[in-house]
Amino acid sequence: MRRTPSPGSVPLSNEPYVPLPSVARSRRRFVLFRVVVAPPLTAPRSHAHANEPSTAPPAEEGVFYGDMPDVGVERHLRGLSDETKKALNAILDVEHAPSDVVLPSMAEIDAEETESQRLKAERKALLADEQEKLRASRVSVRDRFGRSGATGKRKTAVARVTLWPGVGDATCNSKPLDDAFPDIDHRGWMIKPFLVTNTVGLFDVRAIVRGGGKSGQAQAVRHGIAKALQLYEPAFRPALKKAGMLTRDPRVVERKKPGRKKARKAFQWVKR
Repeated sequence: MRRTPSPGSVPLSNEPYVPLPSVARSRRRFVLFRVVVAPPLTAPRSHAHANEPSTAPPAEEGVFYGDMPDVGVERHLRGLSDETKKALNAILDVEHAPSDVVLPSMAEIDAEETESQRLKAERKALLADEQEKLRASRVSVRDRFGRSGATGKRKTAVARVTLWPGVGDATCNSKPLDDAFPDIDHRGWMIKPFLVTNTVGLFDVRAIVRGGGKSGQAQAVRHGIAKALQLYEPAFRPALKKAGMLTRDPRVVERKKPGRKKARKAFQWVKR
């Protein structure tokens, strides 16, 4: 592409413009271009030297004559994303870095990564050892009759659960489980710890529960059974913990607020 020179930059002679091998590079402009400046205005050649051949090199194709317009550069920049602009600026920063800055070699970078991986592996092994020691320190907690007991809670219900090896009999407040919890879903919640540990029908359970409703009492009994099982046999703890049965569920009904219909719901608003 050849740009027509402006009238003010046209030399008085018929010689072509001399392209200067200069490269314009800017931190904010990623477009690399060559700017060719016309020679300064000089007086016309005398008639004695008019017929002498010109020693100036011919103009190169694809070189802009005169100043590079900023409009073209801005047009190119508008089509780039912010990530691309940051990447181009980073490349220019590396290219224009001071000569006294010595970048690390690939061997040093690999050595740092290897050291980081070694430290990470050591920390992981140390954590595994601590967990193994903690697991080994857990012992079975039973009374002189071979029973284990724990307290389970849910909402406002509190259940005291005791279990021992048996045939699968379960009572709650001195009632059979079917009578204490007629809803089959509630009974399903309470036997879930036995399903997780594959001990269905191997333990007898006695529970005393106070407070709350049927749903809260059933979940409190399940919490107590899970805690009692992991006290009876610490090997059950990983499976019960993974199922989330050893964690106390802190969710409760939010209280009603003054000036509102419920905890969050407001009364219907009437403008007039």
